[in-house]
Amino acid sequence: MRRHTSSPTDVTAPLLQDDKAKPAEKPSNRLEPAPPAICYLVAVAYVYLCDQGIEHCRRLQKTGRTDVGELMIEWCILLVVYSIETLLAYNGMTTLYRWNKQNYVEHHLPLVLGSVLWVLLGVDPAIHREWAALTLAISFIEASAALLVHHPSKRWHAFRLGLNAIVQLDLLCADLWSYWRHVSSDTWTWPSLLLTQGLLAAAATHIYYGQGIVRAISRRGRQERELAGLGCLVMLGVGLWISPW
Repeated sequence: MRRHTSSPTDVTAPLLQDDKAKPAEKPSNRLEPAPPAICYLVAVAYVYLCDQGIEHCRRLQKTGRTDVGELMIEWCILLVVYSIETLLAYNGMTTLYRWNKQNYVEHHLPLVLGSVLWVLLGVDPAIHREWAALTLAISFIEASAALLVHHPSKRWHAFRLGLNAIVQLDLLCADLWSYWRHVSSDTWTWPSLLLTQGLLAAAATHIYYGQGIVRAISRRGRQERELAGLGCLVMLGVGLWISPW
């Protein structure tokens, strides 16, 4: 498990763009909506992962421990979903609202490849268990993105911008805390230390996306800014509730 820019979290460039000033995409990068049934199945998968992630976060919050075996099974499900979505993107279809091919390459592939390397190098999967649990817990962002593909809504999109702004902050804190805890411990190995550097790249990405989300919110009308503000408040409460620390 190397880096995550939020899947799970819907934090991609198209999400950050204002609907009123959306630049034209390159034809090779533009994707058509996947069939509704596929988008709904993806949404269900993300809802399940979110539910399991919240359960792991609550256990970690209360006892400092969770079932790492179960966590890894659910992580593998996340990787399967990411891989399927990326393959669909290469075939010209998207399962997530306003994502393009580049977004899948930047967001999904690093996590999949980093996780494969983590296993091949035999690194202990429990090292970043809180980070992994939080990543699963915020899968509701992707679930809502999958539903918006065939049911777009500017009001819901504005609310999600607010949610996503705080999600980026949550993930940034998780990246830095998990990185510091591991590198400052006496349990690291060279493979684990090398792969953990991916969290710094993830932190930089979350800062970049967070700034873009704030700019997107500021360009919207008053009503949509208020909805985004409400989303921020809601996610602040949710973030404190599901925090694995």
